[in-house]
Amino acid sequence: MYIRDVDIETDYSDGELATQINNASYAIEGLYLTCLGRNRMYAGNFWKAIVRLSTEAEVELDDMVDVIAINRLFDFPDYLMKEKQEKKKILLDNLHAGLLDIAYQKGWDIIPLVNAYNCCLAKDIEHTYWIKNKVFRSPGRQYYAGVYCDYDIDFFTASIIFMDKNKIEISRKEILKVAESWQIPDFIELGWENTNDTFSLHGKTYNPMRNHTWTHTIKY
Repeated sequence: MYIRDVDIETDYSDGELATQINNASYAIEGLYLTCLGRNRMYAGNFWKAIVRLSTEAEVELDDMVDVIAINRLFDFPDYLMKEKQEKKKILLDNLHAGLLDIAYQKGWDIIPLVNAYNCCLAKDIEHTYWIKNKVFRSPGRQYYAGVYCDYDIDFFTASIIFMDKNKIEISRKEILKVAESWQIPDFIELGWENTNDTFSLHGKTYNPMRNHTWTHTIKY
């Protein structure tokens, strides 16, 4: 079985600050997983690996059938005093170190993890991507458009970018900026309407207490 998900968990419980750390963790997890890719990290019976950050944790493995976790000591007050780029590096380093610990103890090949870590650094720990991994051509074949996302540790932003037929950007319009991970919609459908100037997208959030659908349409 191959690793399909990595997760950072914390036992920090200081309300708003705990939410801040958890939201930051989601951004780093997403970047690392993107760099790791699918079917690159063989992990025996496990499809998910969790690194638990704690003020009192002992480093030990926790095997849970097809999920595996490891504990790591973490200095939360020190982390919260750092600048944003330092915070990103600290979370990345702890996630990577925890996954390496698991790999060493389980006898897994560490090369995919090392490559994923170096990929994150090469991207300057910036988790940016196109929804559906592509841009869409307009019905009249004169333009392209797509939804470009920047998943940072403090905000998630999504923008519709319009390009000419040579894929040179001609305009950019921010359509979403949220601070909490549950507010980020799963973009279900996106593309041009039956005109050459209207691009729309539809999404849905999946928080059990606050589910709602999300729609946005922009004319070029």
